[in-house]
Amino acid sequence: MLPRFSYLAHEIWRGNTLWRGCMRAALVGIQLDGCVIDLGSGRKQEYISYFNRGERFSLTSIDQKGTPHSPPTDLERDAIPFSNQTVDAVLMMNILEHLFNYPHAVKEAARVMRPGAILVGVVPFFCHYHEGPRDFFRYTHEALIRIFANAGFSGALGKEIIPLGMGPISVGFHCLHLAFPKNVRKRFRLFFIALLPFVLFADTMIRQFSPLLIRDFPLGYRFLFVKK
Repeated sequence: MLPRFSYLAHEIWRGNTLWRGCMRAALVGIQLDGCVIDLGSGRKQEYISYFNRGERFSLTSIDQKGTPHSPPTDLERDAIPFSNQTVDAVLMMNILEHLFNYPHAVKEAARVMRPGAILVGVVPFFCHYHEGPRDFFRYTHEALIRIFANAGFSGALGKEIIPLGMGPISVGFHCLHLAFPKNVRKRFRLFFIALLPFVLFADTMIRQFSPLLIRDFPLGYRFLFVKK
């Protein structure tokens, strides 16, 4: 999935990364309604605004530190504080890589979801080590399909996994950009934004010769699964 230049430039202007722009492009248009839980976010995140939200939309954030509407919950060992088959959608945004016992969290998500409920998430792939408080894994699309299939999920019309990014030049730009602290990235944001069109053009040209480059050099993945 190719993000708009405006999404990427906006995130770089704010001192964020290409990954954030790719996330936005991948989440726009997905419909959330009813009881929605966001696992590991800690608080309401701005990515919620990327989704289409229905009239019955109600969000509960669940985190190990606790939130105003949920007790502290260790996603690697605790039960999610919802009854069986009561949740309409689950979000797992940049959380799986921080869980060593990720099967427990995925099975708990499946337990609380109604049949037909959706699970939406993103995970990084080409990314620096980032504590949260720990950083354990990077997942391929093949691993994600098996993990969620084993927990009782099915794909969403063959588009359960979407690689995010533009190609190898963007991956290099992303890694270089991440090498600087956020305050430095913001100080030189005009420079990075000026480089961006050349980076995207280079990847576009390379993709003419190798169309699978986005698959082979993803910044990460967006996944969308349905509870059976």
